[in-house]
Formats: sequence, structure tokens, C-alpha cells
Amino acid sequence: MKKPENLSASAARSTAWIAAGTLAVAASATQGILAESRPTGGHNGHHDGQPATIQFDIPAGPLQTVLTQFTQVSGVRAELHLPPDQVAGFHSAGAHGALTPQQALDAILKDTGLGYRLNATGTHAEIQIVNSEQVSVVTSTNSVSLGQFTESLTDTAQTVNVVPQYILQEQAVTSFRDSLRNVPGISLAAGEGGQQGDNLTIRGFTARNDIYLDGIRDFGNYYRDAFDYESVDVIQGPASVEFGRGSTGGVVNQESKQPSTNEFIRTNFQFGTNAMRRGSLDVNVPLRKFIPDSAFRLNLMGTDSGVAGRDVTNVRRWGVAPSLAFGMSRPT
Repeated sequence: MKKPENLSASAARSTAWIAAGTLAVAASATQGILAESRPTGGHNGHHDGQPATIQFDIPAGPLQTVLTQFTQVSGVRAELHLPPDQVAGFHSAGAHGALTPQQALDAILKDTGLGYRLNATGTHAEIQIVNSEQVSVVTSTNSVSLGQFTESLTDTAQTVNVVPQYILQEQAVTSFRDSLRNVPGISLAAGEGGQQGDNLTIRGFTARNDIYLDGIRDFGNYYRDAFDYESVDVIQGPASVEFGRGSTGGVVNQESKQPSTNEFIRTNFQFGTNAMRRGSLDVNVPLRKFIPDSAFRLNLMGTDSGVAGRDVTNVRRWGVAPSLAFGMSRPT
């Protein structure tokens, strides 16, 4: 009776070894299949620990259109968290070249005042106005073009307010004075004391001699137009270390539009009461066929308007602002 039991135990052991061998072979084959199907590039792949790059060629245009093309190319779904009536006011310069999805988003949102937040898998980006520490701050809204400030605004021991391009577009700002209505602590005068031109005070201190254009003091008692503004920076508090002699209130810097590597043409027309008519043109043309890493930009403006309550008084203004840039893709 013992012999059949030994045979049964031997058969059971053989069956166990066969099952274990089968599982080992299956696991090995599965591991090989997984290793072969592991991504080595593309939308979400990585190479040597670095995010994979994708070739982008998205032209400038309305932000919603540019983000739709970004989603098609990268596979990262970009969702705008903005009121529907505000979406149409945003314009993007697009994205070009071999970039990671994050770098492409930075390029698309540059100069818009918007930021983005990626989910853990990097497949979904929420885009909204930069108003939270959890949102990746767009470089252009966390810095000023002034050479005196080398660090980001979050690391600058100064109260700085930046009125970005998208705010100027949304409000159809046409003058220097209108752009400053967005900044607290600034009072706009209206010719008190016989002073003509842009007359303002910062925190109660007169700032007539504290107006700058691209970091250079902008003298002159005249009314400034906003057709060539990229943004307006207001630095509040004593700033003699950065700007030299000035008032206690602070300084205001006008940042001019600069050439970029993207080709675009933008036009704007406005009509209003008192026979107000205004038109502007913004043209940027890369010159890569003639001079590498260079571009030309031209801004034109013309305004003609009457004055409320006056029959023979007119306001006529025109402006031309050309600019040429070299070595834009190289360290300077």
C-alpha cells in the first residue's frame, strides 16, 4: 500500500515543478514583451532621464487655436480655465523647434500673463491667470526687462506691479495714463499747477521725473501713447540704488515691444463717440533668410477724435516705432 503513495507523491512533486517552470517561462516572456513595448521617445517617453522633445511648428494666432494644435502635436490636453468672453482676447506667438511639452507651453504662454499646472502624469495642463503659488509662473510675468533687476520678482525686495500685454489688450488701453489705472497707489493729476502731459503721483509723491522707457529716463511734458507697449512696470518705494536720483514714491517703466522669432501681423481698429477713430498695425518679420537670428518689427498707430463739448477741438496722434534685433537665439 506504501508504493502507490510514493508514486502519488512523486507525481505531485513533478507536477509542481512543471507548473513552476511554466510560470517562470511565462513571466520571462511577459517581461520581454514589456521591455520591448516600453516607450523610448514620443509624447511621454524619456531618454536618459530627460523628457523627450517633439518637433513643434505652431504659428502665431489666437490662443485657443494655438492650444488646440499643441494638443494634437504633443498629446497633452491643454484646458483653459477662463471666462468664455475673455478667451478671444488672448493671442499667442506659437511654438517652434524641438521642445519638450513644458517648453512648448512656456513659449505659447509667453507675454500672456497666464500660467499652467500639469497633472502628475503630464498628460493634462490647466491654464489660468497666474494667481496661485501652485501654478507655474510664466517667466515674462515674473520678471521685468530692466537690467537693474537680475532676479525674479518673487526674489526681489521691492514692491513691483506689472501690467502685462493681455491686460492692455483686454482693456483696449490707448494711453500711458489708462495703463496705470490698474496699479494701486498711483494718482493721476489733470493739469494741477499748470502742469501739462502725464502728471502722476506714487504713494503721494510726485513722479513726473520718475518715468522711464526701457530703463532710460523719459523726460518731457507730453501725453504718451500705449501703441508700442509690451507691458508697464511700477516699482514702488525708494529706488535710488537702481535708478539714481528720484522721488520717494518710486518709478514707472514702459517696456517697448521687441522683435521675436515668430512671424505675425496684428491689426486693431477702434471707433467711439465724438467721431473717435483709431487704427494700429503690429508686424514682425524674421530675417533668417538674410541674417541668422534676427528679426524686424514695426508698430504703426493713427488716432483722430473730437472732444466732448467742444466744436472745433480735435485730437490727432500718429506714431511709428521700428525695431531691429540681432542674435536673438544666442547669449548676449
